[in-house]
Amino acid sequence: MPPASRPAARSPSPGWPWCLPVLALALLVRLYWLWAPFTYDPITIVGEMRAMTHGGFTELMATVTDRIYLPLGNYLLLIPGWFSLGPAPGDAVTPVEMLALRLSLIFTGVVAVATIYRMGRRAAGPRVALAAALVLALWPGSIYVDSWWTQTDIWYVVPMLLAGWWLARRRLGLAWLALALAVAIKWQAALVLPVFAVGTWRWFGWRGLVKGGLVAAGAGVLLAAPVLAGGQIREYLSRTLVQTLAPYVVEGAHNFWFAVAPGVRAMTGKQALETSNWFGGVTYRSASLVLVALVQVVIAARLAWRSGPRAIAAAAALAVLGTTMFATQISTRHYMAAPALLLLASLFDRKYWLLCLGLMATQIINLLWESGQFSPLFPAVQIPLGLAVWNAWANLAILAFTLAVFLLPLLGPAQQQAAREGPLQGAR
Repeated sequence: MPPASRPAARSPSPGWPWCLPVLALALLVRLYWLWAPFTYDPITIVGEMRAMTHGGFTELMATVTDRIYLPLGNYLLLIPGWFSLGPAPGDAVTPVEMLALRLSLIFTGVVAVATIYRMGRRAAGPRVALAAALVLALWPGSIYVDSWWTQTDIWYVVPMLLAGWWLARRRLGLAWLALALAVAIKWQAALVLPVFAVGTWRWFGWRGLVKGGLVAAGAGVLLAAPVLAGGQIREYLSRTLVQTLAPYVVEGAHNFWFAVAPGVRAMTGKQALETSNWFGGVTYRSASLVLVALVQVVIAARLAWRSGPRAIAAAAALAVLGTTMFATQISTRHYMAAPALLLLASLFDRKYWLLCLGLMATQIINLLWESGQFSPLFPAVQIPLGLAVWNAWANLAILAFTLAVFLLPLLGPAQQQAAREGPLQGAR
């Protein structure tokens, strides 16, 4: 009887212990900004945090006069609110409150790094996972927005990543639940709803689309239950959508309008409104609606024609980036999720890696421009207008190349596309 053969020795590969230094790095680069001076924006967030901590939605509606967050965004504010033990609404912001808020965002950023590492190990192997985790750990836009600007965008980016991952893995209920949670934190997450709906229909049929919609609707009703019980749902929704600034064409984003229309490049007060004439009697707003609709239709049509579930990551990134590059009243933070979603797409198709890194680079330039003299790096780092315009064109080039990479598989053999996107549905 021949001797039993030994199993082949496994080559050493990075496991979770290898990721720990990356997680520590992600934490350290974010903690650097912990004591930086804060701006007006987090002061308003602290107002909501106090109201929720002291009296819930009733206190929130009564004391906060500015725009308020969607339900889950306010629930999450309870965490730093409980830890900071802040005074009653209306009193001066305390350093402890600001530290608690910043630490909650920093911790979420580290969780995002661990999440992409876990996804990478399952999708592309440990080495790719480690590279993806390192990229997200050093994502300059996230470091700047979470740690210094103290904006809560990372709270909705994480469930958007999970939604894209779970739909790519055919976990339909979990995907739509995560997407509902993301939308319940900030409305920007809703930019991917059309492509999620079309993709779900293509890969799971009408029954799957109904199931996903019911899961999302159920989560929304549960999260809105306190507002519904108080009979304030109409007022609450109007307060989440209230426009506190004049409807400018651009609110800081380096997008199509910033590139082609010099009259929209002033930060505030002097630039054109979206209702102004662009050319030939067409307003900026009308043109933007047509362009945004066109982008969404192209992405959705590609999914509907022939696609596999792993295409959802790139489709979602394009939906966010394409919409914000052509919409009006857009700031840099409105496309915060796009680089993270492109990184997720890179786990399935390596052609997205350079596009993801490029978008991260243009995004931090955009953020430094938008924050201007309020930036903690000012005056050492200033973005001149000429560079800002070139940055807008770079954003548009990244959008164009990403869209081309997304569409090109339709011209190749179905077997090659299926290797990247999973089981294909649609035309052969």
